[in-house]
Amino acid sequence: MRRRKSDNPDFVSLPAPALAYVVAVVIAGAGCLVAAALQLRLEHAGLFATLLGLAIATSAAKIQLPLGRSQSNLSLSHVVNFWALFALGPRRRSVSRP
Repeated sequence: MRRRKSDNPDFVSLPAPALAYVVAVVIAGAGCLVAAALQLRLEHAGLFATLLGLAIATSAAKIQLPLGRSQSNLSLSHVVNFWALFALGPRRRSVSRP
């Protein structure tokens, strides 16, 4: 069953409270992204750039997973993202000692 294009609401046709909510979430997300970028310290910038390039390049490749009655897919970029977590590690907070 296909939906008609007219069945999909446009952003500007949303009710005012929904429109305000979407705008607030986007602004909050952008603020969080900027705050995280300001605290970014790359100890292995070359490895980070390589893994970022691989994640972007492999994001288009999808693996179809037949799961019961529905179809699902997995992007190969997920593999690169997990590899990056193992190679670069999670963000570590500096602990000040008295």
